[in-house]
Amino acid sequence: MAHRWRGVAANLQLEPLTHALQALEAAAQKGDSAHAESACSAVAQAWAAVQAASLAASPSSPSPGAAAAATPAALLSPLAALPAHYAPLLAQALDALAQGEVPDTELATLAQVLPPSLCTAVEQAVDAFDFTRAQQLLGQVQTRADDPGNNI
Repeated sequence: MAHRWRGVAANLQLEPLTHALQALEAAAQKGDSAHAESACSAVAQAWAAVQAASLAASPSSPSPGAAAAATPAALLSPLAALPAHYAPLLAQALDALAQGEVPDTELATLAQVLPPSLCTAVEQAVDAFDFTRAQQLLGQVQTRADDPGNNI
């Protein structure tokens, strides 16, 4: 897991977080629990710095997690229909999230048909590296689209 997170941090040019995750990965590979514990502390500090910088950079943004905290059903209620040709994009986005990757292209395209509140919640989850939450939200769209009795 540290390897995936390190890759994401490196892609985002988050140097201190990347280095902390690299140290954690190395300690884990060596089975060195003492160094792993100190590396976890360094990761937590670096992540806190990233979050603080992110919040400072966008003071007009809604409070973190406001949309992400909403229930999937509430976020989906304005969803009238998901055109069939969007189903493969939805599946690709879910697969990417399952692999710890950010599906930017797929999410940008899906944003054309998904409710803005849902898009915001997914975006906030991805921005917080909460890929599980993003998968849950998008999984609800897939479940509703796959249900023949549902009128989405």
